[in-house]
Amino acid sequence: MSRSFLIIACLAITLVSAAGLDHVFRHDDMGYVGLDRVDDHHDQRVLLQQLRSEGSPITKWFVSDWPLYNGFYRPLPTVSFAIDDAIFHSDLNKYKIQNWLIAFASSLVLLWLVWELFYDRALAAGSAIVFAAWQNGLENWLPLYWLLLSLGLLIAIYGLAFGASRRLWWLVCAGAVIFLGRELSLVLQSSDINQRSFDFRVVGWPVGRTATLMTLFSLSSLFAFCKYERLRRPQWAILSIALLAMAIGSYEQVVVVPALLLACAIALRLQSVSVRWVWHVIPWVMIATYIWLHQAFLEVDSRYRGQAMRGIRGGIRDIIGWIFPARRDLPMLAQVFEQYIGIYALAMELYWKALVDFLANVCGLIVARRRLLQASFGLLCAVGSYAPMSFQHTLGHYFHLPLAFRAIFVVALLLATFELLLSLHRSRNETRTTAA
Repeated sequence: MSRSFLIIACLAITLVSAAGLDHVFRHDDMGYVGLDRVDDHHDQRVLLQQLRSEGSPITKWFVSDWPLYNGFYRPLPTVSFAIDDAIFHSDLNKYKIQNWLIAFASSLVLLWLVWELFYDRALAAGSAIVFAAWQNGLENWLPLYWLLLSLGLLIAIYGLAFGASRRLWWLVCAGAVIFLGRELSLVLQSSDINQRSFDFRVVGWPVGRTATLMTLFSLSSLFAFCKYERLRRPQWAILSIALLAMAIGSYEQVVVVPALLLACAIALRLQSVSVRWVWHVIPWVMIATYIWLHQAFLEVDSRYRGQAMRGIRGGIRDIIGWIFPARRDLPMLAQVFEQYIGIYALAMELYWKALVDFLANVCGLIVARRRLLQASFGLLCAVGSYAPMSFQHTLGHYFHLPLAFRAIFVVALLLATFELLLSLHRSRNETRTTAA
């Protein structure tokens, strides 16, 4: 990666990330330590109260439950809150600064990870910028869905009028553009149990750093692994394992990282990079040991865990929704077959919107085949890293690691759509030249 490109990409990520400073500088009513009030920041106040009342050495949290005592091993987030407490004490709003810095760093690491995986500048920069935009809520400021829906309809009209023998592909391309509008506007965040936005959970909600710290260390571990496979220098392999250990000390979603490391290895091998498969035994053993220790020494059946769990059916439904987001439109489309609605469903605006979104989703998957390795890597890793969390009532910070990979899928689809449009345009010009 050239220095000039790196500088430009980092500046773009910084500019996009600046949107999240709205959370940082906004003074929210977060209460004070000791306030017994049920709201979004209740856990933060209780955690700080527990840290202060115990007065335990920081090393205690590396060999025990974390200060909320609800059955989780999270020493590094605990340390991060201890640092904030030492610097900002009772000014709870300023704890959001560290959240923003973690989000910013995660975007930069994603830039390097995608570059090391695919050596594709547009994909690397685009993925990092999209991820930064989602983390900082930029999609909430722009009507992306309606803009790209309008663009898609214009492409469809143009293709039908001038597409000659390739009209169908113009329509497929239009559908992919509409699907991109839905993806870029981050419809997936709507499943948060309290209807909180993803950027609030990442930047505006200090307790969300449990997941974001894990993401930062996990992406860094994947990057170090890819660097190791490309350069064959053992220090990168050691660094990858060390970063995985730090991710283990952050959040339980880390259990997916060995599978993600394996996915990176497969992606590299499909690009003719020689891979050392035996190395992967180490992360799997680490995670197996982590799970065993977690089960043996922490309270598995805590009240919090019981409240967080939901049915298997809901989890499977969410996983399918991450693979094929238009699954959520199926109940609306099915109304045309209901006895008391039937054909009258065609008079409903929501029915046509659901039909367009469903067809657009199909078109998006068709176009994504043009960049099959990149798109399938992003989509499958996004689904796989979210899957273990899907069986709990959803909170937006669960999406942090999955959306890093979702950004890769979205940008791969964006690039594939642009390439298809160029191909269709050239084909039309060649047809006109031949006819002349």
